[in-house]
Amino acid sequence: MASRPNQDGINESSAASTVSETPSLRAERQTEKELALEAQARNLQLDHQSDTSEAEGQGTATTGSSSEPLGSSIHEPRSLQVGQPFYIDWRIASPLPFSEIQGLRNPWRDNRLIKVSRDGTEIEPNVGKMLLKAWEMYLSKEDK
Repeated sequence: MASRPNQDGINESSAASTVSETPSLRAERQTEKELALEAQARNLQLDHQSDTSEAEGQGTATTGSSSEPLGSSIHEPRSLQVGQPFYIDWRIASPLPFSEIQGLRNPWRDNRLIKVSRDGTEIEPNVGKMLLKAWEMYLSKEDK
């Protein structure tokens, strides 16, 4: 007699031969779910902060050196961080329309368009130079 898969896709005859879930496996799965939910909540919070600052016209860049590392106020305690906070010296802090950089792609990020990058995203140096050049050209057109 052939066995048929149940609603979970497991053959009834093989289900009896599988090892039941151990308490440690259940706890591990629960921890994974909790971490995933925390990550989703954190991403939503960061997106909300980003949207709020853009709506208020604040932007995220400032000129000159900052006395506080980028992201120091949004990171979890140091024990949960990956890497170290770093300082950024913003060269230009004015808005740049996406239409001015629509062809720029970042090979260090799977060749994604630059416009989908966030603050702190590493950009291949030559692409970064092209971005700065496009920005300076746009600002010089705007000044005229």
